[in-house]
Amino acid sequence: MKVLFTFGGIPHYLNAMLNKIQAKGADITVVSPRKGNTTIGKGVKMVEGGTYKHLTTLEKKAFYGKSSFPALPRIIAEEKPDIVVMGWPYFLQIFFQPALRKAMKACHARLVIREIPFQTPPYGKITEYFKEHPMYDEAMRLLSTGAGFYLRQWMTVGIRKYCYSKAVGTLNYSTAAYDILPSYGVKKEQIHVTYNSTDTEALLKEKES
Repeated sequence: MKVLFTFGGIPHYLNAMLNKIQAKGADITVVSPRKGNTTIGKGVKMVEGGTYKHLTTLEKKAFYGKSSFPALPRIIAEEKPDIVVMGWPYFLQIFFQPALRKAMKACHARLVIREIPFQTPPYGKITEYFKEHPMYDEAMRLLSTGAGFYLRQWMTVGIRKYCYSKAVGTLNYSTAAYDILPSYGVKKEQIHVTYNSTDTEALLKEKES
């Protein structure tokens, strides 16, 4: 099975996970930005040198204001993956880029969305969610305020629901997904929790030695 992941960068824990999946027999390809990373938090160390195939491409801010990989339709047409795993904000391309949908359809690639569920408001409960969970940037400046913010969130949840309708499954950082994603029409059997963690097997080997 050939799986293509899109990432804004590859921290050590993702590198360990991808190496392990590759070792278990999957054919892994990773697409990440050619320069820098706009979607990874400051101070997160990036690594290179995995056992999987790693492609870099131009990352560009799309007209809708989020990072995207314009060349992704071409890459998918060339790689012909069975599964495409896309995280935020790259999965927005499913909605905004018809060429991507066409490329995936041509090679019968199935979509899996990789999500941070505790940053996702339940569908239809935007105001209540952000009153209880204010959003801040990395400088601790409040973002969840003003009519413009809530209008953008209202549009985003509609686009998110469309993208979820095209996915066969979701990968999530926490069990909060079981409470939030069903509001977007995601079935329970399509929700899979994959915690971020260290490579426990490598740590146990170090302990033994």
